[in-house]
Amino acid sequence: MDTGLAQDKMKKALKQLLKKRGHTLNDVAKVWTCSLPTVKRQLGPEELSLSRLLLLLEWLDLSLSELDKLSSADTLMQPKFTTRQIEFLAKDLRALSFMMKLYNGMSPQQIAKTYKLETPVVEKILIQLEKFDLIRVGAGGRVRPAYSRLPNFDGALAMATIRRQIDCMATYSKIRIEETIAQRQRGLRRPPGEYSWTIADVSEKTYLDFLQRFRKELENLAAQAKFDESTLKKSELKKAVINFGAQLEDMESPHLKIIDDVFDGYLKSESLKGEQEQAI
Repeated sequence: MDTGLAQDKMKKALKQLLKKRGHTLNDVAKVWTCSLPTVKRQLGPEELSLSRLLLLLEWLDLSLSELDKLSSADTLMQPKFTTRQIEFLAKDLRALSFMMKLYNGMSPQQIAKTYKLETPVVEKILIQLEKFDLIRVGAGGRVRPAYSRLPNFDGALAMATIRRQIDCMATYSKIRIEETIAQRQRGLRRPPGEYSWTIADVSEKTYLDFLQRFRKELENLAAQAKFDESTLKKSELKKAVINFGAQLEDMESPHLKIIDDVFDGYLKSESLKGEQEQAI
């Protein structure tokens, strides 16, 4: 989203909240220890500084993630793909990827140049996307997505993309962990990172409470990331890669055997090998 547009939506949400709670701009001036005209500028045409925003949020007892939700509350209802569109995109992930780049603001020409796609390939993808009502072609051949916002993934499309995400993240994790272990063995500085796997016997309430806290932390991180991106130089930023999965299983769930086999599988394979040798 455009940074200026995001600031405008955020300021609108703040002013609505101040009014709802019976606060005035004079109250904000006292919180910021500044003049009323400064408040009007900061909540108006000027860019709102991060320090003042955080001070105001603390006074309002509001988190960044909660403000982000308030800022997005007036957006249109999330559109949905049709069953026909879901089935097509789930089978043609290249077309899906191309379409997502359109939602990111890239033109077909920019996508082709960036990913070195030949003209016949691009034309075929565009024909398919138009056939399934996923794009609109306007005057001068301008291509834009059919929906105002990228719809949520569901059904077969969700399954296909999740498999792809898991495969890519697994490959990434293995490579980075191997590099980290090698760096540690050579006594080199390792980049900050964490990889862990926890299995615990807990009540459903304990599990759900943990998930709620974790989601809130992710929301806070996402909101803070927006401000970091708009206030810091690109050279000062790092890419945070967070991969998280959680599932609550019955104690006798057959799926747990898959997890047990991480180490138990070695014993089972050796046991099976011994039985086979005896049979010979």
